[in-house]
Amino acid sequence: STSFVFTDEYKDIMLRLLKGATKESGLETEVFFFHNAIYGYVWPEKDGNWMQTEVPLDNILRNTDQTKMIIVGDAWMAYDEYFGDGGFYGGSSSDMTGEESFGRISDAFGESVVWINPIRESERESADDSGSIEALESLFDTYELTYSGLESAVKQLNQ
Repeated sequence: STSFVFTDEYKDIMLRLLKGATKESGLETEVFFFHNAIYGYVWPEKDGNWMQTEVPLDNILRNTDQTKMIIVGDAWMAYDEYFGDGGFYGGSSSDMTGEESFGRISDAFGESVVWINPIRESERESADDSGSIEALESLFDTYELTYSGLESAVKQLNQ
């Protein structure tokens, strides 16, 4: 199966793309959302209660041997959102930081997770005043949200 995790900013366009791609391929998929960083949980798309029902990250990490993960987002987070204790959504039920959550995903999925970033590679350094983009690029193979970037990401996942 394939798990897709999107930042809420790209929710609508990615759902349209995903529905078209999965209809053609017959892939079994699960879709989750997060806002800025993952703090030990994500929100499931299937129940329609975005930002109401939390799925613990541990639930997703249980099936790593059979699952590929694609994360879509610009990877820019305020310093406290990535390195701190919950950032904007500090009232979450998790004590895990964004850095800890993304590290656990990277450790669990290894080569079976990629990050799709809509910020062009040539613009990321100037956009990265908090260090979160660089930190995430050290954890995940990162590709541009372009046709060639998506093609390269899929090749990586199919190795």
